[in-house]
Amino acid sequence: MAAADEGTFLLKMEEAHLQLPCIEVSLEPTLAARYHRDAGLWLYVAGDKAGTTQAFSSARRIEAGHQVPGDMLPSQHPIRALFDTAPASETTVAVPKPDAGDLLFDGSIGARPADSPTIAQLTDPAGGLVFTAYLRPADALPAFPSTPVKQKGGGLLADHPLGVALAAGSGLALVGSGVFMMRARTHLIEFEEGLYEDPDELGELYDINRRSSATSAVLLGAAGALSAGAVFAW
Repeated sequence: MAAADEGTFLLKMEEAHLQLPCIEVSLEPTLAARYHRDAGLWLYVAGDKAGTTQAFSSARRIEAGHQVPGDMLPSQHPIRALFDTAPASETTVAVPKPDAGDLLFDGSIGARPADSPTIAQLTDPAGGLVFTAYLRPADALPAFPSTPVKQKGGGLLADHPLGVALAAGSGLALVGSGVFMMRARTHLIEFEEGLYEDPDELGELYDINRRSSATSAVLLGAAGALSAGAVFAW
């Protein structure tokens, strides 16, 4: 680019960058790729070589075959080499799901690019836009009502209401099982020591011992089932 062209280009890109948050329609991926390409040129002219590579990576990530038009740069311009060698990384990071509308990155619904700039947009159910933001990798998303991303494993049981309920139920069932087991054991000892000689008392003792053992087994099984449920809920 000639010096005059560079000055004009810088002014136009600065204006576009300032107006980006004000757009009222969601971007198509092709337009997002063009914006990242031009942002890379803008950053190159401004002396930000690292930012240039990141922006070019975004354009190539969105459109693998994207090119810098011939009328923008001569065929042997060094910027073309930077563009052609910019890594089109597919690394992404999970983001919260909006309670309403769709969260778009460079015109597509999905995870956020992790190591290259992106244009984030949140639509509303009526078809409008809540926000449009140009985000570099370290930039935080604008705040919006959302459902947190659920992590697979490694969380605290207390973070899962169902898991807490199942764990509590498991504990109570286990305690109840122990109580009835001890009761059955006590009656068995009394029987073995000959404390009961009357046939009716022996029959009653047998029934009590049988019911206590059966109740203990049921509660022990319930404790195991609830414990397994707590593990799966976690």
